[in-house]
Amino acid sequence: MIINISISTKLALSDWIIILLTIQLFTFYQYKYKNEAYRIKKKHFKQLPRAEQIFWTTLTKNDYKEFDKNERLKLILKHKQNIKNHLLNWSKILYDSFRHKLVTLKERDRTINIPKQYKYEEKKNYKPINNKRQITILEATTVFDQPKFCINEEQVIFHPACPFNNCIWKCSRESTTITQSDASIFHYSDINPERIQTFLEKRSINEIYILWIDEAHKDVHHLDEYKFNWTLSFRQDSEVSIATYGLIIKLEKNKNRQYLNDKTMIPYLSDKQSKFFLNRLHNYSSIPIDKELEFRILINYRFREKQALWFVSNCDPKKRLEYYDHLKKYFTIDARGLCIAESGTNEKEDSLTKQCGKSEQCEKDQMHLSMFYLAFESQSCTDYITEKFWRALHHGMIPIVMGPTKQQYLDLNIPSTAFIHVDDYSSPEQLANRLHAISQNYFEYRKYFLWQVQYAIFYETEDLEPLRMCELCIKLNLNTKHRYYENLNDWHNQEC
Repeated sequence: MIINISISTKLALSDWIIILLTIQLFTFYQYKYKNEAYRIKKKHFKQLPRAEQIFWTTLTKNDYKEFDKNERLKLILKHKQNIKNHLLNWSKILYDSFRHKLVTLKERDRTINIPKQYKYEEKKNYKPINNKRQITILEATTVFDQPKFCINEEQVIFHPACPFNNCIWKCSRESTTITQSDASIFHYSDINPERIQTFLEKRSINEIYILWIDEAHKDVHHLDEYKFNWTLSFRQDSEVSIATYGLIIKLEKNKNRQYLNDKTMIPYLSDKQSKFFLNRLHNYSSIPIDKELEFRILINYRFREKQALWFVSNCDPKKRLEYYDHLKKYFTIDARGLCIAESGTNEKEDSLTKQCGKSEQCEKDQMHLSMFYLAFESQSCTDYITEKFWRALHHGMIPIVMGPTKQQYLDLNIPSTAFIHVDDYSSPEQLANRLHAISQNYFEYRKYFLWQVQYAIFYETEDLEPLRMCELCIKLNLNTKHRYYENLNDWHNQEC
């Protein structure tokens, strides 16, 4: 460690003593926490049967000799879950997602006492849309100053499997082109008060105004005057919310699935190692084991670093940074981004040299080489579960989550064994204990991936947006009520 100190040569002896003591104290605590993390790690490894300790120690040494980083990455990608979109039954997926949302909201209404009603229903001469005619949806504003679906005419807006095909997307570029539509969508940060007045002048009782807001904890007090009827957002109780940042789908049973047996050869293991592994595996599991899934889990366990990864660029939320500062004392974290800094160390410089741009190949590679990911949300607002969580699942990591309550993750149909919520642990040290237990024991690790035999994850924008717009079309076809939000700001900022 190199410390640059620019001081006068005339410092008093007492000043020099204070500086030296400070350096020694810092070095002591740095060594202490590093030693503590190593102690916890060894403790969990020694809890394994002696034969397993020898097996994994030998295998780890051989792996690092025979496979460099690039080779390990290639093997992980080779065995990654590969879902062919065109073979999926998207009609059933849409139906199941829509039904699950309705059931979830009904259960919330039954179990959660909501102190205030945010939506006001009008008993007026509202005429439900006849689903036999075309329904027009107007893109009334840009989205972050860019046209959303008004760029490429060939762009797929509504999912091909959508049960209704009568929705038409319209573009509004000039006020002179504004005509009455069945629904008009306004993005919260692109609303121009003068321009929206031209819409209001032509608004009818039957036209549905929709506020698009996918970001959390925004001040939207000023939007109440426009009496938005619906919202398109991350909240489950938004009229349109399915697949905002990600979607988990249930896979149909694979009739051609192959199972492990005593004669199965495990990839990249010797005959002796393969037999030992199969023997231990059958001792832990009495049910038939999917061969492809087991190979994938084992490859990931062997070739991923036993650490957590974190990309963080928004430095304003302090809670997650404070938690990270405590957790890294007991478990290895590869943290990258402008927010990573620690006074007196070179951690900030290291982080800057290791930066990866969002969606760059560097970022994707790193997400395939770590066991865990800190999917720490910037806000705890109701249902605010963003792409960082879904992306971690998609890339084969175990997300460690902070933000909304655990139940809100489960409400999205995520298996409880697919992620780790910090609220389940009394302290960062206790969480670190659990992470060491998982990373040092293959059979603990595999528990977090058995769900993949039944489910798959989607998080890319091109997969999600046609599903979101399909839900919008479904809602417009089925809608029979006219209501609007009375207090958007309080509703939007619940639990923030």
